[in-house]
Amino acid sequence: MTINDTMLNQVLADHGFDVGTTTFMPMVTASLRLGDEWRIQGHSKGSGPEWDSFDFGLVPVNDARGGKKGTVHRCLSEAALRSHLSGIIDSLRDLTSTPDKLRCPKCGVRWVHMKEPGATGRQWPPFLSCDGMQIVRKSVEGTRIKEPACDGTRRDLPALIKYP
Repeated sequence: MTINDTMLNQVLADHGFDVGTTTFMPMVTASLRLGDEWRIQGHSKGSGPEWDSFDFGLVPVNDARGGKKGTVHRCLSEAALRSHLSGIIDSLRDLTSTPDKLRCPKCGVRWVHMKEPGATGRQWPPFLSCDGMQIVRKSVEGTRIKEPACDGTRRDLPALIKYP
């Protein structure tokens, strides 16, 4: 199952997305503004012009890094993209009405984002992790230690929804 470049661009444009490409890493990108605070950001995975999948997620408008927050929706085929894109947009729009669901339940300050296994061979189910789950180096009584700023996870939202 693949997603053709031409069809992808057309379906995204038909749903109001601004569609572009990146030069440093070949991929199709898409953005749809949802009010003043959020936008839906999407990108292709694989190698074009026949892409393996297309991911959609929420990004705060003022987030320069553009990391997706909360649930990621992954379309694995052209049929999935055509039949589910309207529902994906509605689902993500609904989530923006309760932004506290996108916050870490442990620290209550940072957003949660999906973590999934990479190409390293280690396998585990995707989960929603606090943006603070990054190593912070600090010194305690002369000893340098490393620990995460926050190790919270969110379990009441799905991390990844796949559409075959």
